[in-house]
Amino acid sequence: MKTTMLAPEARDFAERVREYDWDGELVGYARRIAALLEPDDGWLQVGRSFLDRYCSLPASGLAHGDISTSTFEERAAGCALYAKLKFDDPLGTAWRDRAIVHAEHARKRGVPIATQLAALTRAHGRTLELIAERNTEGESALRLYACVVQRLATIEAEVMTAHLSRIDEEAARH
Repeated sequence: MKTTMLAPEARDFAERVREYDWDGELVGYARRIAALLEPDDGWLQVGRSFLDRYCSLPASGLAHGDISTSTFEERAAGCALYAKLKFDDPLGTAWRDRAIVHAEHARKRGVPIATQLAALTRAHGRTLELIAERNTEGESALRLYACVVQRLATIEAEVMTAHLSRIDEEAARH
């Protein structure tokens, strides 16, 4: 799928992410989350939760009955990879680029960004549920894990909406 310019901006993506890392814990805790979710198809559970919610939202234009079980699982695996990339390397651009492509693809299909964000909140919720189930480090760590999930979710929403705004601005100029 062809995309427009990927997040053109004066500062690099890692610098943007570091703006959300006021305590220096974001990268380390993101990677710890990645390790917590690795066993027992944790990432696939997150991917399925996103896609399940997405298909349940009328504005997505994609009802559960519209896709086969194998297609659902294939797409859920792609969603799982995206989520894993975000936590494995929060400063990297691989997950950012995927977020942009997904936002553009949805836009081209007429799906509002709010629909994508609503489905993402379910994936973030499932991520938190799995962390709570698997965390053995106590309440203090759980609070930091939750904070990191929230920070990355905010960055994710900012990346997607900022990119779509740039597309709109460019279209308005032409």
